[in-house]
Amino acid sequence: MESQESKVVQPSKRLTARNCSLGGVAVSDSVREAVAARAAVKRAIQNQQWDLAREICQPEWAELCEQIDRAEQSFLAASGAEPVMAIGDFELRLDAEVDFDTAIDTAQDERGPGTYRSYFVTGPGETLLHLESFEATDGTQWVICADALHSAPEFQRLTSGLRLQSQPTGATGRSFMVGMAKFSESAKRGSSIKKARPDELDAMVDGRIAHLLVDAGASHFGTREDLLRDASPKKNFLCVIDKAGTHSDLAPIIYSLTRVLPIARHLGLR
Repeated sequence: MESQESKVVQPSKRLTARNCSLGGVAVSDSVREAVAARAAVKRAIQNQQWDLAREICQPEWAELCEQIDRAEQSFLAASGAEPVMAIGDFELRLDAEVDFDTAIDTAQDERGPGTYRSYFVTGPGETLLHLESFEATDGTQWVICADALHSAPEFQRLTSGLRLQSQPTGATGRSFMVGMAKFSESAKRGSSIKKARPDELDAMVDGRIAHLLVDAGASHFGTREDLLRDASPKKNFLCVIDKAGTHSDLAPIIYSLTRVLPIARHLGLR
């Protein structure tokens, strides 16, 4: 990255004699200025002020400089394609599609070859999420959140869990369990996937979620007991069946409806 003269106050090159106390620890002016400059970079990223963010960012802050590039590329990709789903101000867009040889699914099993698809979710409150969908030739499909970028901290939970993976159904079909991300004050990691009622999901999308799922390619929507003859403790969970196993956007849409939107509602963004 070429060095440029900054238009904002940069961290001092020398330690000043005057120190300040922060939490009982002496903090020099130069450290405070560096903290302020890094905060200014993050504000510029949130406001899509890419040039300003690069101007403030110091060359030695390699990780932060990479975050600027990644955020800009993600924002441009997310705003350049037609949405495959739109709920209020939240939109899901397909960004790219390539073949993969092998990939590790959510159960840590190696699968492949198959097709990898990159999606972006955009929404209020500077929400920008990068979703990745892997669809193996054996019919298995799984979706993860690869990066929550500069979205609210609660969305970071998606990068470490709450993944979605299909189960084989019939000769060519696949099913997805439709739980909902819910928050508990006692939960150490924030949200977790809990059983959802149809009326809760309807309220989430301000309409009939069944209609949205059918439009996305679902052939059946109901409980696991009714549709899959499941007798496990999960039998009363809702699920979606893609009987043909060919509707690639269905899984990212389910992920967005049951993970992203509930977190957004928890934050007051819906």
